[in-house]
Amino acid sequence: MKKVFVAAFLLIALSAGAQQQFTVKGKIGHYNAPGYAILNYQKGNESVVDTLEIKDGAFEASGNVAKTTKAMILISPQGVYENYLTRNVVNFYLEAGTITITSADYASRAKVAGTPTNVAQQQYQDMLVPIAAKRDSAQQVYNDFSTLMAEEKMKQVRAYIAKYPESPILYTVMSEYMGRQPSLELQDSMYNALPAISKKSVGGKELEAKIRALKSVTVGSMAPDFTQKDTAGLPVSLKSFRGKYVLVDFWASWCVPCRAENPHVVEAYHKYKDKNFTVLGVSLDREKDGDLWIKAIHDDKLEWTQVSDLQFWNNSVVKMYGVNSIPANFLINPKGRIVAKGLRGAALEAKLAELLK
Repeated sequence: MKKVFVAAFLLIALSAGAQQQFTVKGKIGHYNAPGYAILNYQKGNESVVDTLEIKDGAFEASGNVAKTTKAMILISPQGVYENYLTRNVVNFYLEAGTITITSADYASRAKVAGTPTNVAQQQYQDMLVPIAAKRDSAQQVYNDFSTLMAEEKMKQVRAYIAKYPESPILYTVMSEYMGRQPSLELQDSMYNALPAISKKSVGGKELEAKIRALKSVTVGSMAPDFTQKDTAGLPVSLKSFRGKYVLVDFWASWCVPCRAENPHVVEAYHKYKDKNFTVLGVSLDREKDGDLWIKAIHDDKLEWTQVSDLQFWNNSVVKMYGVNSIPANFLINPKGRIVAKGLRGAALEAKLAELLK
């Protein structure tokens, strides 16, 4: 019996010894609260998301990994997801030792040092600097050309509107110019620049309706109520979730990015479902694909309420919330007010951690 106990003890000791203890010490810019840093890495089958306080750009984290592991630090300068930019992300490796990450401004410019793998990666990155400089120069030329072309195209759009103020394709012309995901500000300025007769046209009215929908779902607004049927055909209203934080999650079984995002939502749901949080899925599936919708729910283990009118992009809630690409989501507080939107990946869990301490 003693031999079995000793063997088991040695096995545990050896297993613990195999873990690599790491410390990450960062100094990026001069960010302070409400800004924060997020450390994200994979530990076995678990995705670890660690929100770090940041003071004058400095942050610190520690832990252990079984082997050298890829990781990333995301910096949110103002503490909101919308400020995540490529320039605020740095990739590196977690391994035994103290890892230092330093940059005078953006995370993407950070120098990583302190451990063998990170030193090797930094050496490689340094060798790529001349190529990056040429790329940036070429990118600047392209950006200048694109700006010039955009200005020329805007002139043609305005010329078309002036010549054909009641054109049935007016909204199509404006949408093509504004791009796939135009800001509310751009759409508003386009509409305000229209002559009165154009605003009364079919295209003008479409744009006005889109702007009205977007203004109704800005952060701080009361979330528009809606009712759609769940997978059993029973009506479910958003208002019935009052008293809880609810993530209204727009997705579809055919949407590859949505399916890739679902594990993050599942993880957040299980972590916070007992802390006054839930999810309400709104699907953009088609009526003929109802079975695929149900299958995706089971395959992705989406345990929360799901609703849809199975009308694809004509889904009434999609139009109500001004959604023009998926995945998309809106986080609503217990009083029914929108407190955040577009929370993807680690940002969703970070926001929930902030609200549900």
